[in-house]
Amino acid sequence: MQFYMYVTTSVALISWIFFDIRCAGNVLAVSFFFAYFIAVTVTSVQNILLFVLSLRRFVILFFPNFKKFISIDPKTFRISLRSLYAFYVGIQILTKVIKIFCGTDSMVQSGLLAAVTQNDSSLYRNETTELVNHYDQCAARTDSIYVRIYLIGDILVMTAAVLYCIMFIKVRRWSRMTGDLSNHPEKYIFYQTFFLSIAKLLALTIILVASLQYEYSDDSAFTAFVISDVTTTPFVIQVSYILCNRANVDALLSIQFKKFRTWLVLICGAEPKGRPKRRRNAALKYNQRNKVRDSMKAPEVNTVSNHRELPAITPVVIVIPMQKVNKRRDTIS
Repeated sequence: MQFYMYVTTSVALISWIFFDIRCAGNVLAVSFFFAYFIAVTVTSVQNILLFVLSLRRFVILFFPNFKKFISIDPKTFRISLRSLYAFYVGIQILTKVIKIFCGTDSMVQSGLLAAVTQNDSSLYRNETTELVNHYDQCAARTDSIYVRIYLIGDILVMTAAVLYCIMFIKVRRWSRMTGDLSNHPEKYIFYQTFFLSIAKLLALTIILVASLQYEYSDDSAFTAFVISDVTTTPFVIQVSYILCNRANVDALLSIQFKKFRTWLVLICGAEPKGRPKRRRNAALKYNQRNKVRDSMKAPEVNTVSNHRELPAITPVVIVIPMQKVNKRRDTIS
């Protein structure tokens, strides 16, 4: 996304320098449309995945006998994920195309209304008016279907939050559900789902109050809800990732914002200066632990008969003359 923003800004500046401000504005408008398109698609797919993960953990915890029925191999998961993305991309494209050609103030309606004003025939005018009304109904029906599909994802996120709350009441220690005690992926998913639900409820409440007070249209209210959803989702994901691990919180508190490289890391996505050193230290500690663990293991005795047997060791007898023994004894005495 950062690379996309850089490319878009660069193209807009070049268009402004070599052409005019209107061309740069068109470039930015098209780029923002694609960014909005991608963000809405990713948000919808993420809502479905959060619900699937919570439902899977809920079934594993309360109905362990059904674990084999809900297990998904990586290949099936990748195919399902691509199918979800294809479905939501198709829904987005279909609704936008219908809105362009059949919506209010669209190209088709503008042409029909212009033809009505030019033709004085009452029969032609009635038929054209019926066709315009038909296009309005088609656009309204498409909008209602799209709104329902989008809101289903939000309802599933709320359901996932409820399921995780039930699991938290049942199981107080998350270490029973996962073996990764350092990162707590289950706690990360719970925080992400919980904060997403809170953000959606707050946005929905504010939009409903504003709509009732200022009499916004349904399209404006839904657009505001989608924009709030798209803008809060990345922030919630980052906050939940930070809170799921104590090391992340310590790393955040140790950031020195007075350094220029810190802002390069935050804005431009540059690699932190100490990251390669931390990676080397982590690899060194890992190798040392492996060496200590291997050294503590008892040597295994090979009892397999088909291996090559070691040659027999011949005992060596050293003979010492008695004269040297008596001479040494006299010297000591």
